[in-house]
Amino acid sequence: MHFRIDDPGFWGQCPADYLRPLVERSEADGVPLSIFAVGDPHDPETPAFAVFRMGPGEVLPRHSHPCERFEVIMQGSMEVRSPEESGLQLKAGDVMRAAPDQLYGPHVAGPEGFTV
Repeated sequence: MHFRIDDPGFWGQCPADYLRPLVERSEADGVPLSIFAVGDPHDPETPAFAVFRMGPGEVLPRHSHPCERFEVIMQGSMEVRSPEESGLQLKAGDVMRAAPDQLYGPHVAGPEGFTV
């Protein structure tokens, strides 16, 4: 099985019903999202990854996650506007990492948006 992020059917994938509200809320906010489980999709402790896309100029607000964050920009670009890294420009191929509960962002999508 293979996937391409440019295929319309790529977006909205979800490995388990308990995660469906995350995908639906993201879609309602205009941010396409797909979630993939690496292990048992019904075990909340299983590793997983998410892919999301933001349009040109959209802002991902400052926030944190209760797990380690490892993000790769797959397409497009963004500007980091956090107090620690204000003005940092990131583009496809760049990697971001944060410890559990570490605040990061906001990120502003570049002129072509971004996919992470």
